[in-house]
Amino acid sequence: MSIRTLGPDAEIDPARRERYDAESRNLHPLLPIVTSSSMFTTPHPSFVPQSMALPTTSYARPSHFSFNPIPDIHIVSPPLPRRQCIPLPQLSYAEMQINPLLVNGIDYNIRAPTSFAACHSRRHSSRGRDAWRYELAVHPTVPSLTIYLDFDSDRPIVVFPTHNNHDASITIAHVLAAVNHRVTAVGDELQQAYNAGYPVQLLPREVYWAGLVPSSTERDVWVLRTD
Repeated sequence: MSIRTLGPDAEIDPARRERYDAESRNLHPLLPIVTSSSMFTTPHPSFVPQSMALPTTSYARPSHFSFNPIPDIHIVSPPLPRRQCIPLPQLSYAEMQINPLLVNGIDYNIRAPTSFAACHSRRHSSRGRDAWRYELAVHPTVPSLTIYLDFDSDRPIVVFPTHNNHDASITIAHVLAAVNHRVTAVGDELQQAYNAGYPVQLLPREVYWAGLVPSSTERDVWVLRTD
């Protein structure tokens, strides 16, 4: 029995083609109808692999949302919070009163040793020439006294009694010694910075005691004015 073959140029019976297409649709109902006019057209998008599909996004208008990082020059840091004074608890239930001699009664170059301090109003005191040094610095008695220098307002001077006794009191001599110790340290720091080439202003050789005044921002704190 000979098998009849069709050459590449042989025509296919249209009736047989339609029957074949009908049988194919019964087996694959989702397949589109293929006609002679659609055999060489663009296939249906649902049957085109994703890698071969044409992009559908329009490039005519950029997107409103951008994932590009923001340059550093456009980033503004939030402002730092302002420094505020935290009120400290009262050292005494009674109002603190500073010795009047510490307000306007002492003649003293605070860069010199405390032995050079003088109190002209007590020069002829019957208790002795230096008795004023041992008077109470503040009343009532408190465990410590906080002082700021008017030219060094960031570092407090905390004055304590020399003795650690519970009933020890702060005297004028304690205040003078603490202030002199701090001024000497500040002078040394400025001198070292100047020697290292920093543009700092050195303390003058004479810085005179002008009196203690209450702090305007902190309770039970005093500021030493200088001349």
